[in-house]
Amino acid sequence: MNSPPNYSLPILSTIIPISGTLYISSPPFACSSHPFLASASYQMANNSSLLLPFLSLLLLLLHHTAGETTEPATSQHSWCIAKPSTSDVHLIDNIQFACGEIDCSPIQANGSCFYPDTKSSHASVAMNLYYQSAGRNPWNCYFSGTGLIVFNDPSYGKCKYEIGR
Repeated sequence: MNSPPNYSLPILSTIIPISGTLYISSPPFACSSHPFLASASYQMANNSSLLLPFLSLLLLLLHHTAGETTEPATSQHSWCIAKPSTSDVHLIDNIQFACGEIDCSPIQANGSCFYPDTKSSHASVAMNLYYQSAGRNPWNCYFSGTGLIVFNDPSYGKCKYEIGR
């Protein structure tokens, strides 16, 4: 009497090197007694080495597109002001630098942004004038780490902070 064919499903394992570490990957099915299934299992094991780079790229794209952007949307306005914790020495340096590059008449004695007559207020106006004239790039508001990009208009009274020259 003939014995029935063996249709058990032994699992074939493949060793896939990943960054110097060995991982064992098992295809979901394998059957050495059936030529088609054995072939499909072999092909899956060989193609699994492409899976890691594909998944890595997919995760990178999802992270890049789903995360917050570092730049504001083009329709959103932004301003550069001095961080509140900035020392007077750095505020003066920022005013001197910005006013050496742009017209700082708004913070002069008769200017629309002279009051309040504080270093922080004057530096914020000057830093924003520079930031707007230089193209509103994050690095144009760096000021040795003392600049802060804000998305709420810091204008007050007669002092109107410029947006995009």
